[in-house]
Amino acid sequence: MKYFFATLLMLSLLPFSSKGQFFFKSKPKNLIVEVYNRNSFVVKDEVVEIPYSELLHRDKKLKPGNFKVIDLSTGKEKTTQITYNEKKQPQFVLIQSSNDAKQTKKYEVKEGTPASCKSLTYGRFVPERLDDFAWENDRIAHRIYGPALEKTGELSNGIDVWVKRTDSLVINKWYKLDNYHEDHGEGLDCFKVGRTLGCGGEAPYIHDKLWFANNFVNYTVIENGPLRTTFKLDYASFNASGVVIKEHRTISLSAGSQLSKIVVNYEMKEKKIPVAVGLVTRNGDDKRLLQEKYGILGYWEPKSAENGTIGQGAILPEGGKMAIAEGHLLAISNLYRSEPFVYYAGACWDKAGRIKTAEEWFNYLKRYSEKLKSPLRVYVR
Repeated sequence: MKYFFATLLMLSLLPFSSKGQFFFKSKPKNLIVEVYNRNSFVVKDEVVEIPYSELLHRDKKLKPGNFKVIDLSTGKEKTTQITYNEKKQPQFVLIQSSNDAKQTKKYEVKEGTPASCKSLTYGRFVPERLDDFAWENDRIAHRIYGPALEKTGELSNGIDVWVKRTDSLVINKWYKLDNYHEDHGEGLDCFKVGRTLGCGGEAPYIHDKLWFANNFVNYTVIENGPLRTTFKLDYASFNASGVVIKEHRTISLSAGSQLSKIVVNYEMKEKKIPVAVGLVTRNGDDKRLLQEKYGILGYWEPKSAENGTIGQGAILPEGGKMAIAEGHLLAISNLYRSEPFVYYAGACWDKAGRIKTAEEWFNYLKRYSEKLKSPLRVYVR
């Protein structure tokens, strides 16, 4: 009898539905993201994309701003960024992951308001400096020249480099200082562009000749940190050996990377044309890497006694013919009207302390190329 009354007591403590039926409350399962490094080398501070749709499939209540990501190996919250598609719908959740060779890191997505965080990427239009567009991350900074500068007669669609030895964002500070050609302890602009492709610009390459566009005419900021900054630049129509082209560049820079991703589209009547990605060369004791098979261009500039050495690099994932012409190292491929042309380009500085020699820089580019072919894999459990 005592067992009978004990059972009744237990049942009386169970919650009931409005129809008088009892139900059991189960603890929701943890939402786990696994990031796997299938490579035989360490990957550090790599920005990975967690598909938002897969998270939402497992937790219908998920909304931007109501969850955070915890590193289960440390218990610490990760900096996150949500990217959106053209319809303003969440597309990916970005985090940085550092993985040993063949290692799987686990992260928990849990309810809560994400903590405020330090932004590691940034970009903006700079009307106070003749319409530059400048962008940076915690490693490197760049700029491209705009319409107000073109009106002064200075034409260039090449990519400039600002070298820095701080992981802090410097664009606004340096423009305000207006003395960024001198190193005040954080870095400087000592890179010369002129009428060249600079560090990783591109141009049609027809009849073994570069055909340059002029300065950009419009810009659109797509996303702006904390882990990735993406923007689009539009160029006026120009004539490349009889081919009329209107160029569009979408440039994206993630935290922890020396290289920007550059996606180029040409509006033109032709189905395809040859295009060259270039690194401007200097006179002096330089070092060069040209690997056609892997689409890797590397350049280690002559050393400056005052400003150290800049390394330039570009990667064409699909490979390309290579040449040394018109004061550039060139990687040449075909750009198709109906397809985006994708490549990666960027720079380093020996005084930043991370990459100090040509060998280290060329190895960085080779490793970057390997990561493009074998990126970190993301699984939502």
